Amino acid sequence: MILEQIKLYQFKNYEELSLKFNSGFNLIVGLNGMGKTNLLDAIYYLSFCRSNYQHQDSNVVSFSKDSFRISGDYLTSEDRKSSVAAVVTARKSKKISVNKKEYGRLSDHIGMIPLVMITPDDIQSLKEGSEERRKLIDTCISQFSKPYLSALVKYNRILKQRNAYLKSMYDKRNIDHTLLDSLDEQLLGPARLIHEERGKFLDLFNPIFEEIYQYLAKGHEQMNCKIRSHLDEGNFKDILRNARDKDIDLQRTSVGIHKDDLKIYMNDRLMKTFASQGQIKSGILSIKLAQYKLLSNIHKEMPLLLLDDIFDKLDRTRVEYLLDYMLNNNFGQTFITDTHQLRVEEILQKKEQSYSKFVVVDGSVTLA
Repeated sequence: MILEQIKLYQFKNYEELSLKFNSGFNLIVGLNGMGKTNLLDAIYYLSFCRSNYQHQDSNVVSFSKDSFRISGDYLTSEDRKSSVAAVVTARKSKKISVNKKEYGRLSDHIGMIPLVMITPDDIQSLKEGSEERRKLIDTCISQFSKPYLSALVKYNRILKQRNAYLKSMYDKRNIDHTLLDSLDEQLLGPARLIHEERGKFLDLFNPIFEEIYQYLAKGHEQMNCKIRSHLDEGNFKDILRNARDKDIDLQRTSVGIHKDDLKIYMNDRLMKTFASQGQIKSGILSIKLAQYKLLSNIHKEMPLLLLDDIFDKLDRTRVEYLLDYMLNNNFGQTFITDTHQLRVEEILQKKEQSYSKFVVVDGSVTLA
């Protein structure tokens, strides 16, 4: 998959912008706060119908404006062209279209333009809460399994209803257990499918993850990921029933696949507990690149790869290992942001790789 051109209108700090990209490497350089990450976020938006950094579209539109537009022209490995457009009016409407045909459901678009993004926050996700680690899985599986995405949307909708009801009930004597029984029953099917799909995903993912980690870290540790889930402990219906009194006290649902946690192990020990900082950095990079390889295998199409300012967190040697792996393993179109004007460029020149370089200054982009 290649993004040939992108056009922005009133997106974050870009009033209007049109850029054509290299089919290989695209270096986007500039000082912090100039708009490098915003440009990557626009590319991300065309794949996922949302920003990677903002939960609300009202925080994405340019200051004092109420709408924005992003469009991109893509070329597949089979030389098929597609034009994707997102037209959003903050707090009112969002329309995503392909070749001028609008989607009835935004979720139908997910997976059409496979994409993997690596950010500085990802490198911290091994140490943070389980929500960020679940996101690593959900973002990947949703790009190749429509049933998984549908089940995830349904589960989260019902979970929100259940939590809202629990929060509204201040008098425990008036709890409607029949309603809770109904909500619990609706959670069972989606939860079961999500649990099964996550297990299948790890079976495919772990061998790729271990191979990439050993290359990047130049080590021999055995690496694997596991998911700790309440659904491993028995029948989910019984688990929900047994936790009901606790849920009523807490006013939220305390058990379920929304509490699953991705655990990363190195030689059968939790990585975040025993690994060095360098091993942790190599670990999260390996997870993301393994997602890329898995998506590529399933889609028969190379995803877009976005690397956002990650080199500020990595030493030069690790950067070279990363680029070496990408160059030696047929990675596709890549977008790299960096505050350093020459750091990545020097490496690519040494390896005689084709690239385009864009310089960003206050929302203005020029081809260097």
